[in-house]
Amino acid sequence: MNWSHQSAGAVADLGLLDVVDRNRIDVPGVCGNGGLNLSATAADNRIKAVASSMMYDMARLWVTGFQDGYTPEQRSKALKNTRLRR
Repeated sequence: MNWSHQSAGAVADLGLLDVVDRNRIDVPGVCGNGGLNLSATAADNRIKAVASSMMYDMARLWVTGFQDGYTPEQRSKALKNTRLRR
């Protein structure tokens, strides 16, 4: 699922409500949604503000392991597995 696309749909739906000022839409993001909402904000000029709070860089974790603990061979395997899932 493309979460950035889902965020854009939510923004469109919110903009239809009479109680929403279309010029003042913000997107909060916590944990994984923090990064996803940054992507959504970059792609959608209707979003005027974004606030993100993330405890850990999960994308880096998937590639380099916890505290960069993967060996070069493990990193190569992780990248290959990521490519295969796309």
